[in-house]
Amino acid sequence: ENRGSHQLSPLEGGRIRGHHIICPKHGLRFDLRTGKPRGDLTSKPIAVYRLRIVEGWIEIADHAPD
Repeated sequence: ENRGSHQLSPLEGGRIRGHHIICPKHGLRFDLRTGKPRGDLTSKPIAVYRLRIVEGWIEIADHAPD
C-alpha cells in the first residue's frame, strides 16, 4: 500500500533496506512481507500484496495472509 499508517503519508520514494521500506517523510519502517511497522509512531500495519511476474507482467493477488 502506498501510504504509511502514520498520517497516511505516501511511501513512494522511500528507501528499501532488506525487507523494509522507510517512509520518506517520517522515517518509519514497514516490513514489506507483513506490513508491520517498526518504531514508536504507529502500531497499525499497512496492507501488503502478493505479486508475481508472468511473462513480463506483474500480477497482484489479494492481500497477503497475516
